[in-house]
Amino acid sequence: MARLLFGYVLGMLSITWLQLLPLPTCIASGILGAAFATARGLSFVAGALLGFAFSSAAAHDALAHRIATCVDGAAVELRGTIIGLPKVSGPQTQVDLEVEAIEPWPTCAGALPRRLRLSWYDAPVVIPGERWQLRVKLRSVRGFQNPVGFDYEAWSLAAGIDGGGSVRYGKRHADAPGWSWDRFRLDLRERYAALSLEHAGIDLALLTGDGGLMDDADWSLFRVTGTVHLMVISGLHLTIVATLGVALGRTIARSRPALLARSGTAWFGCCVGGVLVTLYACLAGWGVAVLRAWVATVLVLLILPLGRRVSLPRMFSLVGAIVLTCDPLAPLQAGFWLSFGAVAVLLAQFAPRIEPSSTVRALAMAQIVLATGMVPALIATIGSVAWVAPIANLVAVPIVSVIVVPLDLVAGVLITSGAKVAVWVAQLADAIVGFVVAYLRALAQFDWTSWRSARSASALVVSSMACGLLMLPLSWRHRALLVPCVLLPLVPMDTHLMHGQFAMTVLDVGQGLSVIVETARHRLLYDAGPRFPSGFDLGAAVVVPNLRRDGGNALDTVVLSHADLDHVGGYEAVATAMDVRVILGGEPVTGLDALRACRAGDGWQWDGVLFRIVHPKSATASDNDSSCVLSIESGGRRAMLPGDVTLNGESALPYRALGAPIDFLLAAHHGSRSSSSASFVAWSRPRIVVFSAGFMNRFGHPHRDVVCRFAAVGSRTLSTARSGAVTWRSDEPATVIEWRHRSPPYWRVSGSTEDVCPSR
Repeated sequence: MARLLFGYVLGMLSITWLQLLPLPTCIASGILGAAFATARGLSFVAGALLGFAFSSAAAHDALAHRIATCVDGAAVELRGTIIGLPKVSGPQTQVDLEVEAIEPWPTCAGALPRRLRLSWYDAPVVIPGERWQLRVKLRSVRGFQNPVGFDYEAWSLAAGIDGGGSVRYGKRHADAPGWSWDRFRLDLRERYAALSLEHAGIDLALLTGDGGLMDDADWSLFRVTGTVHLMVISGLHLTIVATLGVALGRTIARSRPALLARSGTAWFGCCVGGVLVTLYACLAGWGVAVLRAWVATVLVLLILPLGRRVSLPRMFSLVGAIVLTCDPLAPLQAGFWLSFGAVAVLLAQFAPRIEPSSTVRALAMAQIVLATGMVPALIATIGSVAWVAPIANLVAVPIVSVIVVPLDLVAGVLITSGAKVAVWVAQLADAIVGFVVAYLRALAQFDWTSWRSARSASALVVSSMACGLLMLPLSWRHRALLVPCVLLPLVPMDTHLMHGQFAMTVLDVGQGLSVIVETARHRLLYDAGPRFPSGFDLGAAVVVPNLRRDGGNALDTVVLSHADLDHVGGYEAVATAMDVRVILGGEPVTGLDALRACRAGDGWQWDGVLFRIVHPKSATASDNDSSCVLSIESGGRRAMLPGDVTLNGESALPYRALGAPIDFLLAAHHGSRSSSSASFVAWSRPRIVVFSAGFMNRFGHPHRDVVCRFAAVGSRTLSTARSGAVTWRSDEPATVIEWRHRSPPYWRVSGSTEDVCPSR
């Protein structure tokens, strides 16, 4: 049985690394092969084939319901039911809709989407369970694709989000039912928001996992200190609830002799614990971590009264098999790997050791083991390791688990019942949370976070193997030798840029701009991406992780082309996370007193690479024509970053002094028709031109005429909307890396839409 379970789990996990899913005939063959292997007694092979077939079929089904490109951008009428909790950010409300019908729905689109995530500006009050008829402009699931960063397309597939859209009009068809778990959670959120609590968002997240009241500063604090797991309902919370339930059940059984005579205190206590932990899982929303913790807790509650011992590897495999059967695409979420990885590390460390140990020593050892053993999982999933986490968790975990969570549970029950004493209990919990937050803020002052890109698969494999060996009962001398192998992914990766060479990465930041320029020993950031009224900040979400992918937190120069928000909106996040030494700008930016004006004629040299500012000569009346135009050249290779200059700005460029042709050109103003004149294109004759534009943006960038103009002179035209981030190096001028097409996994949305004017 153990081999069957282990093979089943590995088979389920194996499709995570596929670029193409197997055909239906191959899936059917896998099922037949599993039956044959079972008959032959090959339980591991049978489990692996069955798991592979089941997860492949689930992935095919999920992909079949994604919004197809033929309806991307279409305005449709749809009917459906609001599910989950709405998220309000300023004027925008984000809701999930369970789709019932869509009209019109062309045959080319295939199956109807089952669940859509919709943005609704100036929306009315929306309650889970309500049925609405909406007019929506649909959009496919499409995330930003950069060297590092959150993979929205993988997450949405695992979460069952088949597409998105913006609501233009809505009409309520039916009210929500009188009671549901989602409505109860929303009511609890509103009650907590009405209380005069300093940390109401954190209190609510600790109780139900609902982060709807938390702000970006709270999340940033927990990420930097490695304590964000406290805000996710997981094994810690469910174990507390189960323990309280078992204790309550035993107390009731002892007070009722009839119950004790029938089943004994153990059985009744475990039953009460199981009921309470199931109710709490419903309250928490059944996320991956909740499901994993619930399965493990219920299994333990079933086994304890029997008095039987079950091997931990078998238990671990059984929990994994149940979770993956319920949610076959869970491995596409980072939380799955972090959750199971943490449990595996702790089991490997403590399960074989039966010697007694003090509570403080056990807690300290657990944090040290997690800090070391989770390095490969953290680097592979989120790209950073917070070294302050052991110190932070050593204090935060006991206080939160022993004091805050039980108080929050009591406060939640009292608040729901309307008891006046609920406010006092909630205030007491909030005061203790305030102490924890103050402690974490003190630790956050130290920049102890290591950032790396998970680009080296071999380094991750070596690190993972070393972690496994580290958990064995070895001597301290042998463990010390393994630690450097565990930390191998944290070693800075050589960019292989020699003296006189430079590289450029145009990041995928949607309808905005951000470019990272690197030489052998220096880095420059040209623009910082947009920040939206909803609070979503591309500077924090995309620019900072890609600046830190090789571990550095120093930025030699930032050039903000001009003051438009799609170029400077993300700078605050960049300045907070990075040590910015020099900042230049084409025009003043509110709040940036240290900004120095870009003026034509200024320049500098890094590692044999010449940087020259060629525009503007003086302040201009046009914001766009104030853009700081940067020329970069070395060894006969030239690149140009022109910001948003218009036709007038282009005509003022010193063509003769710049030299032509240009090897790499960032198209001005995202490919707008107001830029890239015929004379400029004829002069520059760029070998490669990149348009930084959002997918299906409302401006229609890049314009067809502009793309065709560049194609006519032999330029290779690329757009971040189709290619994701684009990387180019001066030592390989004919080669670019399109990150959307670089070894794309099976869930990656194709960027191969037809060019409006194919390059020649």
